[in-house]
Amino acid sequence: IEIQILKFRGELDRAIRENEIEIVFIHGVGSGKLKAMIRKILSERYPGCSAYDGSFKKYGIDGATHVVINNH
Repeated sequence: IEIQILKFRGELDRAIRENEIEIVFIHGVGSGKLKAMIRKILSERYPGCSAYDGSFKKYGIDGATHVVINNH
């Protein structure tokens, strides 16, 4: 899971640097551990970002986190 978190942080940092407005992280349904860690990191370290459930139609129930980057 550490590798997945490193990839998540790298991609989010890249999106912020490149002034993207949003990014979707597909973490799958599974046990929910990765989703919980992503949400925790977002709330603690990225106050300029808001997290929402990704599209149920595209990613399934709880299969993705849609991040809106508000610090423009």
